[in-house]
Amino acid sequence: MRFVLLLCLVLLALSTLQAQTLIGTVTNSDGSPISMASILVKEAGQSQNILEFVQAKGGKYSLKLTRTYQRLCVEATAFSHAPDSVIIENPQKDSTYTLNFKLLFVAQELEEVVVVGKKKPYEVKGDTVSYNVSAYRDGTERKIEDIIKKLPGIKVNENTGQIEYKGKPVEAVTLEGDDLFGQNYTIGTKNINVDMVEQVQAIDNYTANPLLKGIEEGGKVSLNLKLKKGKFDFSGSISAGVGLASGEKFMRSAHSSLLGISRNYKSFGSLSHNNIGQNRAPFDYFSGTLNIEQLMAEENYYASKVLTESIFSSILGNQRANINKQLFGNHHLFFRVGKRKRLSIKNNLYFLKDDIFAYQLSKSLNTIASQTFTTSDERSTHKRPIQCRGDLEMKYNTSKTSLLEYTFRISQESIQTPMQTRMNGTEVFDSRLSSRDFYLKQSLLFTKKIGSKRALQLNALQTTNRVPQVLTFTPSVLNPDSALSDQQKSRFQKDFLEAKGTLLGAIGRGKYALTVGLVQDKTPYSSALNSSFSITNQLTYLIQKAYQRSSYTHQYRKWRMRVAYEASYLYQELISQETQNKGRFVIEPSLVINYEMSKWSQLTGGVSYNQNPLTENYLFENEVLINNRASRTNTPSLKLQNQTSYRLQYNQNNMDNFFRLSAGLVYNESVGSFFSDFVIMERTTQINNFFLPEHIDNLNFNFSTAKFFDGLAIDASIKANYNLSNYKNILNDSELRDNKMRSLTTSMDLGTSFLIPVNFKNSVSYQLSESSNAESGTFRNEYLSHSASIFFSPNKIWQMSLSSDYYLPNLQKISETYWFLDANLNYRPAKSQFSFSISANNLLNKTVFKQVQTSDFATTTFESNLLPRYFMAYIEYRF
Repeated sequence: MRFVLLLCLVLLALSTLQAQTLIGTVTNSDGSPISMASILVKEAGQSQNILEFVQAKGGKYSLKLTRTYQRLCVEATAFSHAPDSVIIENPQKDSTYTLNFKLLFVAQELEEVVVVGKKKPYEVKGDTVSYNVSAYRDGTERKIEDIIKKLPGIKVNENTGQIEYKGKPVEAVTLEGDDLFGQNYTIGTKNINVDMVEQVQAIDNYTANPLLKGIEEGGKVSLNLKLKKGKFDFSGSISAGVGLASGEKFMRSAHSSLLGISRNYKSFGSLSHNNIGQNRAPFDYFSGTLNIEQLMAEENYYASKVLTESIFSSILGNQRANINKQLFGNHHLFFRVGKRKRLSIKNNLYFLKDDIFAYQLSKSLNTIASQTFTTSDERSTHKRPIQCRGDLEMKYNTSKTSLLEYTFRISQESIQTPMQTRMNGTEVFDSRLSSRDFYLKQSLLFTKKIGSKRALQLNALQTTNRVPQVLTFTPSVLNPDSALSDQQKSRFQKDFLEAKGTLLGAIGRGKYALTVGLVQDKTPYSSALNSSFSITNQLTYLIQKAYQRSSYTHQYRKWRMRVAYEASYLYQELISQETQNKGRFVIEPSLVINYEMSKWSQLTGGVSYNQNPLTENYLFENEVLINNRASRTNTPSLKLQNQTSYRLQYNQNNMDNFFRLSAGLVYNESVGSFFSDFVIMERTTQINNFFLPEHIDNLNFNFSTAKFFDGLAIDASIKANYNLSNYKNILNDSELRDNKMRSLTTSMDLGTSFLIPVNFKNSVSYQLSESSNAESGTFRNEYLSHSASIFFSPNKIWQMSLSSDYYLPNLQKISETYWFLDANLNYRPAKSQFSFSISANNLLNKTVFKQVQTSDFATTTFESNLLPRYFMAYIEYRF
């Protein structure tokens, strides 16, 4: 912050030293002062470009110039008077010029006057809010996601790109009404140029199936991008950047995108390559963050990876910590077939290849009972994923009241992860984790509308996921004296099959849905550990379920109530050394009540009860080696976890006053869970997971508010999230321990949108994490960060920014601080399709970063490498 203030003072001082001052009067022909006149300052010869101005009140004016001129043109204008001007050749710096203007009165014939008001930044029509993109632009935006982040009532998750509207996740981002991208809509929001979009429409009560409009419960939300007129054809961009990093490393970034639009045809494709930490794909191999597709229940169809992939999560994000070589391409196609356009086809293709490098050093200070000892691992890792994927969706209107939909997906992923590890500063191991992931999914859905208020749906779904993995260590970590190497094989497979029928209808103010269905979920697993000995697992876990699910939603004035339940017969079978099976009836009810307090605010409360089978993640009984230190075993159980959840949420989105407020409370309690028995030594960690019918709970409070102060042109926001968890574990043969973990994250952001060349953005964040129990005491860490940016835009052609990021990862050690500095300069000539930019990143060349994590028995310091200082030059062509 001190840096930003110092920069502002320097700029102000420089402008003051070079300024000229204009003073004088403006009168009419008889010498009487003109009450209101304008003094316009231009560069002579550029009469249309007004650079500075001031209003003369009562016939007098004074103006201190902030620019440098070669031929200064000063013009005086007033209503019903002829303008007058003076030109000053080579005006002297730090001089005062007295210019008195005498304007002649001109009689004018009055014509019809049309008063045009300022266009409202948004329009509300029914369930749709249309945001005018031009009203939210300040010139710094490149992609449409940059605009969406500014829209009132809409939030964008910085990590996943997931969009929320009215506190609900967006189902789809459509393009002129067509869902081109599916759940991976970040492909569109992160790549479509902002210049192409005229409006962003937020739609409430969205339905992807037009036959269900007004029949299904509603409440879903979506966004639709309305393109500018004349943008129907082909458009896109090509950009390339080259640069140099410390150590003479060649840096590069290239990206191209093409959007094709017509009435019945839409396509979008992009191809990119970079080694500057950018991730343009919806798949995150750096930090392992789930994408939108997985967050929306897709993960229920995936088999688990017992041998966990390396993740390199950093609070600094991709731009500083992701040392990559990514190649990513995708193509999305949507078109309609036939004269009546009854058949539509959508096809999505993805290809990704990357090479992520990370150096990591972790040191843990463990306090277990009366013992305190330190463990460390120094790792040098390359993670090399390759993914190919294709999606197909076909929709056919067999009649005006029926629709047949078929979806198909196939993907193949391969990840090779070679790693060198130095354990406790002495032992060195070379390892390689090889993982393959094959996934196939297909679904058939038939919808038949029965009258105006009822519809029947029949659905069949089938998925297959196979995940074989092989982990090798050289030399042996288990028996270095008697074995040359260790090899751990693991293979998970998941075959999922579901068939269901649903009747939907509307009665008066109420809407209902009645579903019956059958599910079979088969999960075989095998593993083999080969060292100086051999340990194997061979088992099959089977779930079969018959269920009946019902829901009823009723609207009464400002109240909306939804009552739902699922009644099922659940059969589980675990076939291993000893076969276990269990069948039981399960009932899971839920209730949600919503009250519309005003046009802009609502209060929502809900409660639900669920019984969850947890066995799938804790199947194998015999030892599996998961990394150079840890091995896992389980004591399988077919018992269910009983979970009750309570939530209360208040949302206000006053678009007239540019004010947003959200506050919520969520409390979860459960009886029955798998707990961990840790045996932690200086060289090894053994983990056994077992089921106990114990009580655990979690409390979460979230708060956020944002306000745009129109008169001050300042945008301010505050966010806070508090979480308190009570959980249990066993540590080194202790009794069952009661642990408590609490965390607090707060942030405050302040930004300006002044109608002057200089604007600012400021952000402060604080994080607290604390773990405690009766035996080991309390482990606590506090973290602070501050980011500040200054933007200088003298006109629409030139833009400059300077950013500063300050991190204090541990408030207990204020001497360990990190400061990053970045600069960027953009040049886009008027009426040109080309733009140019220069960037300087990590100017202070910070190459290592430390962060601290706490658990109920240790404080761990992670040290990781960063992208070094580098400079880039870019050129972009838009068409």
